[in-house]
Amino acid sequence: MIEDGEESHLWDTELEKLFGLKEHYLDVAGLGSTRRRRLLGKAWCIPVIEDLLQPLVPLFKCLKETD
Repeated sequence: MIEDGEESHLWDTELEKLFGLKEHYLDVAGLGSTRRRRLLGKAWCIPVIEDLLQPLVPLFKCLKETD
């Protein structure tokens, strides 16, 4: 992203929010920005996983009722 003629990046806290995490969630044990971003790159995006699994809820309810 270009802002005021210079390349700009999202803050770590903004990336955490995009992944459905609380701000500063990965701000532990003195992790630097690069390590935090690498962890996010390997993470599952919580809102996307919720959207993927939501259609399965009725199926699991049906299966639970037959037990």
